[in-house]
Amino acid sequence: MAEANPDIAGLTALVQQLLAERELDRRERDQVALELERARQAAGPVPSVIQPTLPKIGGISNGVVWVGGEPNVSWTETKNLEPRSAYCRRHTTDKDLKVLEYMLKPHVPKFKRDDPLFPLVSFASDVETHMELTGMDSVFWFADPTDSTQMLNVFTSHSRFPENYVAQEVSRKVKNGIYDKYDIQNLEFSANYLRESLDVTLRGDIRGLLRAKITGPELFMTVVSEIQSSSVRSYRAKERQLESMSLKTYPGENVKTLTRDIANICDELDRAGRLPEDIILTIVNIYAKSSVEEFRIYFIGRRVEVERFLKKSSGKSQDVVRAMDDYIGYKEMGLEANSQYQSLIDSGNYGPAATANDTGDAPHAYMTKTETDALIQQKLKPSTRDTSTIKCFKCGKMGHFANKCPDNAGPSGVPAPTGAPNWKKVAPAATDEQTKTVEEVKYYWCDHPNCKRWNPSHLTDSHGRRDTDGNLLQEEANAAVDVATETPSGNLGAW
Repeated sequence: MAEANPDIAGLTALVQQLLAERELDRRERDQVALELERARQAAGPVPSVIQPTLPKIGGISNGVVWVGGEPNVSWTETKNLEPRSAYCRRHTTDKDLKVLEYMLKPHVPKFKRDDPLFPLVSFASDVETHMELTGMDSVFWFADPTDSTQMLNVFTSHSRFPENYVAQEVSRKVKNGIYDKYDIQNLEFSANYLRESLDVTLRGDIRGLLRAKITGPELFMTVVSEIQSSSVRSYRAKERQLESMSLKTYPGENVKTLTRDIANICDELDRAGRLPEDIILTIVNIYAKSSVEEFRIYFIGRRVEVERFLKKSSGKSQDVVRAMDDYIGYKEMGLEANSQYQSLIDSGNYGPAATANDTGDAPHAYMTKTETDALIQQKLKPSTRDTSTIKCFKCGKMGHFANKCPDNAGPSGVPAPTGAPNWKKVAPAATDEQTKTVEEVKYYWCDHPNCKRWNPSHLTDSHGRRDTDGNLLQEEANAAVDVATETPSGNLGAW
């Protein structure tokens, strides 16, 4: 042959042309056929395009399988229309190793028992995100035990599943072929990830509870069971813990730390469907007992709005309540408290934070008579405090409190005597407003014989007395506030 190794199609055409143009003898035809066969063998088998198996919960994109997403009840498809991330793909090349490495890389920090900075709620949220990004989340979804038309995942609804429910469902789906090969793989990989994300002590504590080939969902439920009890008694204890919380037990009355602890308890109760309807009122009352007057007054005012909201939302479903324009939830209230706290910190008006210790300024509206007397005596003592770092809120200069400001001085340059009339005791004229705002705090005039002063809580017709819990009489509360005012009032937060 003149040409070496022609392609099969071309060689076939050439042979057909030669046979048509001239008649060849038998030997020549045999030789041509032999050359054609040799060319076919040299070319090798024609490759065929093989599509990977379509997963039940996932899809195929550009010839590559991807998995993950919330499954439907019949376990035939996912709600995801595309992979959540590149790590949801299941390659058949060396890329598989990179995906697998990321899938199994344990969480940092590792989860351990009784870590206030990384509670179970936070761990569950992080694990859920990792499972979604790697396409392993589908196997953590199960039918609602009380409504088979709905799906729940164990990360946010673990308290809704009866004991052993998840293990029984996993076993049933494996046995009946409901899970495909990708699901089986995800059950194994997710267990490896979870196991390596646990603190060595916690792993040791639950080792006796684990089967040799436990799956990811079963392992997660085991961790939940070990960390917390889902009993009614446990949740009631959480509710009592929340109701007894107080800012004064936190160093520097740190609002952000308190808010974090409140959120952790509320998250746990919310996931279990045990969050009290009036939880917001409980939280507002906690903030309203701060010893920082401006912070306390703000939340006393918010309490009225919260009570109004609770009346409007009473008897309505959670979906309806959350859709209300003036919706207030525990997370929103926490953000609001943190914002107020940070604002006071930035302006230097949050005294307890200056020393990160209890300042001794008890909440005036909640003190007993003994506590009030003690506060009055304390405030009447001459102060020996170093004021070199104190900024006057009147003139803006350093080294003195506002009530000692030279701008208050008379002609001789001597500060006005401390015995000057207290503005809180100067009554408004009959034609004047009975309310006014001083330094962004609203004050009301009370003309009750035992009061007769401007105060931040009530008018004359709402003058109150000691309640059944022994809380302070309003006139005594005002007296305590006045004593504090007659000491460095403009910088009360620093005391």
